[in-house]
Amino acid sequence: MGFSSSEPSQVSAESFPQAVKEEMIPVSPCTNWMTINSAPKVADNGGSAVVTPNAITRAAVVRLRVYPRGTMVAIRMKYETAASAITDPVIQAFGIDSADEVQRLLDAAGIHALTLTTDGTNDVRDGTYSYTAEVEVDAKGCLDVICAVQTAAVGTDMPDPVIQARVF
Repeated sequence: MGFSSSEPSQVSAESFPQAVKEEMIPVSPCTNWMTINSAPKVADNGGSAVVTPNAITRAAVVRLRVYPRGTMVAIRMKYETAASAITDPVIQAFGIDSADEVQRLLDAAGIHALTLTTDGTNDVRDGTYSYTAEVEVDAKGCLDVICAVQTAAVGTDMPDPVIQARVF
């Protein structure tokens, strides 16, 4: 079957080779890094696991809109490069659907309480700030994601760390 202008403009899948029919390249846009928790120096449940994320009312915790931008969320901490003696924060990501129902979001290993490990030697820097390696969670179709702090980030010369996230 040729593709001359005299033939119908609709083409069936049978007219393409098998390899073309099965080839698919998934593409999703990637958002910029956004601050979703501006006060990781404060634990949301006194250092215990957060089990009622909808009860978090502090302004520092904001919802990241996931839909329709992607399905995965990368999370990292941005902190002052001069910081030292840092207690790494442990965060918990939660997905929230359009009915405000929440669910735990896990990393690929099935872990919910995720440590954002600081590494003064190897963390990426921009001259002022350093950035931990990111952890990734599947948003599982949720509309929004929030990031609660189970273990607060504490350190010397670290006045303004933030938790950032991006959707991909």
